[in-house]
Amino acid sequence: MSIQVYFDQAIGEIPSTPTDLYADIPVQAEKVLLNWAEHLGTPIAYIQEHNGRLLQNIFPVKSMEDDQISSSSKVQLGLHTETAFHPHKPNYVLLLCLRSDAAALTTYASLNEILPKLPIQTIKILKQKWFTTTIDQSFRLQGERDKTITMAVLTDNGITYDETLMKGINLTAQKALVELNTAITKSTHAICLHAGDLAVIDNSTTVHGRSPFSARYDGSDRWVVRAMVLRNPPINEMNGSTVMTTFDDPF
Repeated sequence: MSIQVYFDQAIGEIPSTPTDLYADIPVQAEKVLLNWAEHLGTPIAYIQEHNGRLLQNIFPVKSMEDDQISSSSKVQLGLHTETAFHPHKPNYVLLLCLRSDAAALTTYASLNEILPKLPIQTIKILKQKWFTTTIDQSFRLQGERDKTITMAVLTDNGITYDETLMKGINLTAQKALVELNTAITKSTHAICLHAGDLAVIDNSTTVHGRSPFSARYDGSDRWVVRAMVLRNPPINEMNGSTVMTTFDDPF
């Protein structure tokens, strides 16, 4: 599986799109999303993101409209692995659409389409720990420090990638990253999620993003609720459902 969309989920009556990211999620939609998440593994949150909230609201926020963050609207949200910088990345990302916007397309590219477009030598380079990324803005909204993290892009388990934040540490790595970016661009698809659609993204083999759109901030904007799932949560770093890993810790 790369991305699978399940249509016509019973999300109940949906109120106006809120403006507060911590606003309540409609009860029926919450039940649907949690049921799917629990079917796939263990639903988790991260202590630094959305105050450790298990299910996260995604809708446009005016102060973030130009940022590379899920609450933006005016910019193309670059293709990425969810929490590419984190040692405990989710296996699955679930997006349940409560209110749609025809211009806000979910973009994605799958590893099984990307790899055939790359030379063998480039794939070998992408498997070296010659790449860096930094910490997503959504994890630093309370003034947390940034950090540069070194990693390989390709491993036996899949791909770790961030179009906006990832760099090569030398010219060879940077050239390979440019080739990868081109292959991803050529492999990118787009879908529009409608109210009641649930997208399940395999975060190991699929990168995803979103097209820009015009937010209105009048209660009619696109509203998606996100859940993240780990098959094997790091027991020693969990507090209930929350991953407590800090970025002062060595990875």
